Parts: sequence; structure tokens; C-alpha cells
Amino acid sequence: MDVFEKMVKEIEDKQKKILQELEDHSNGDKAFVLGASYILEVCSNALDIFNDERAKLPQKRYLLYSIVPNLKLDGEKLVYQYKEQPFEAIKNMV
Repeated sequence: MDVFEKMVKEIEDKQKKILQELEDHSNGDKAFVLGASYILEVCSNALDIFNDERAKLPQKRYLLYSIVPNLKLDGEKLVYQYKEQPFEAIKNMV
């Protein structure tokens, strides 16, 4: 393989790597948007679900568990930790 062919191969390899990285970033952006959309949906409907008498107990439990999966009572104090980072950020904004 001569020098020119070697240079072309190196450039093509770099191009493939850059295109793969671009695709990976694009997929990450899509996942972020879907996650953010889910969080906004949950937060905006949570009060309605809990106040709606027609909402079933399993729905309410699922909603609660998706935000704070490890609720515990310490005497009369409710102890919890948020499941995911976004919910912690939302709590800090309120």
C-alpha cells in the first residue's frame, strides 16, 4: 500500500468514527427528550391522578413508586429518596 492509499484509509476510518459518534449523540438526545417528556407528563398529571376517585390504588402506587420507590416510616417521619436524578432536580426547583 502506498502512502496515498494509507492516508485515504486513515481519513475514511476517521470519517466513520465521527459519523458513529454523531449517531450516538443523536440517539442520546432522543433518549433525553423522551425521558424529559415522561417526567413532565408524570409531574403534570400526578395531582389529578391522586385526587381522582376513579383512579385505582395500583395506579397510585405505581406513580408513587416510579418517583420514590423506597418509602419508609421512621417513627412518625416519612423517609424517602428519589428514584432518578430528574425528580431530585425538580424537588430542588420547587
